[in-house]
Amino acid sequence: MAGFWRGRSSKKGASRGPSPDSAAAADTAAADGTTDADATRTRRWPPSRWSRRTKILAGVTAGVLVLAAGGTTAWALTRPKAEETTTTEVTATAEKTTHETTVTATGTLAAQNESYLSFPSQGTVTAVKVSVGDKVTKGQVLATQDTTSLESAVTEAQAAVDSADSTLEALEDDSDSTDEQIAAAEATLAAAKTKLVSAEESLDGATMTSPIAGVVAELNITAGETSSGGTSTTSGPGETSGSSSTGDVIVVDTTKWQVEASVSMSDVAELSKGLSAEIVPDGSSETLDGTLKTIDVVGSSSTSGTATFPIVVVIDGTPSGLYIGGSADVTVVLTSVEALTVPTAAVTTEDGQAYVTVRADGTDTKTAVTVGRTFGTSTEITEGLNDGDEVVYTSTSGARGGGQMPSGSQTGGFPNGGMASGGGMPAGNGGYAQPQSEQSR
Repeated sequence: MAGFWRGRSSKKGASRGPSPDSAAAADTAAADGTTDADATRTRRWPPSRWSRRTKILAGVTAGVLVLAAGGTTAWALTRPKAEETTTTEVTATAEKTTHETTVTATGTLAAQNESYLSFPSQGTVTAVKVSVGDKVTKGQVLATQDTTSLESAVTEAQAAVDSADSTLEALEDDSDSTDEQIAAAEATLAAAKTKLVSAEESLDGATMTSPIAGVVAELNITAGETSSGGTSTTSGPGETSGSSSTGDVIVVDTTKWQVEASVSMSDVAELSKGLSAEIVPDGSSETLDGTLKTIDVVGSSSTSGTATFPIVVVIDGTPSGLYIGGSADVTVVLTSVEALTVPTAAVTTEDGQAYVTVRADGTDTKTAVTVGRTFGTSTEITEGLNDGDEVVYTSTSGARGGGQMPSGSQTGGFPNGGMASGGGMPAGNGGYAQPQSEQSR
């Protein structure tokens, strides 16, 4: 029997014979009235398998707890510390400073003196004596026009004047002439003289000269073409030529400059001619002085419906490096006052009385003062301090920080207050998982 129990069939599917213990158990069951099935249900797992699972689960639980403790410790060591507020002693000097009220605008650079020149009458251009960029002097010839027809026009106009003058003289000598006849003759003579003046001007204008010293900025004629004729204009300081101005030749004075800008309705009410201004051309760190020359009271509306009003600020002196059409920032000074000021933080108030702490020879004295206007972070002192007095005050900086656990954490736990994922007790009978092959038994 012992050999059979220990033996194992070499054929697949052969069953193992009963052991001596199982045979004895069967006899005992028969004597007690129990069946084989009852004996099978009372079987327990081998102690060695239970012990192994217990050790594994104990190890997992210990690891989870170590991770929890480690995470909490790491957070405690690396959490941001609360910032402490710091108080610093600050000293400042009471001093006289200049404070300004201003209006600012951005405008366009332009020459103060610009000439837009055209031949007064239609005619053929015979010569153009300059090129763009040439410097010219006042009175210099720029271009000429054929004068043949212009000279004939002068001759004819002069003849008409002579004839009208003779007619008037004859009527005046004739006693039978009526007042109406004499008045008509006088009107004819006046008209003839007007035509003569115009013809002479056209002839003179056939030789175009520059009315100012400057630089040729634009040429719109060439020799051999026919000039249509037009009116010449020259703008001076504070005047604007307008964007529609044109001419056969344009000359600008690049030694005198101005800024053409626009301001809002609220600002234009504060302005007056003659106010000083500061100008900073685009791309330059240099500040130029100027004067508000022109304020246009007729505004223009933008597409948004907001009205703006043109102003012109002339720049003092003869600055170089400026270009027509360039941008410049303008600051018009409305008021400028000098005041003795200290930092506003240095002023304290008790029962309606203002105080500052004055330090002299190492001694701090609480001093009553009278305050005036406020300029940004400074306050005017009208009484109680002198220029150069040293005042002392404290400045507090810093803020309280965090120092709390991360969101959702709990002391001694994991983030969000739960166990680590998968950290629950294993599922199964008695809380222990059984291998599938054993559960099916």
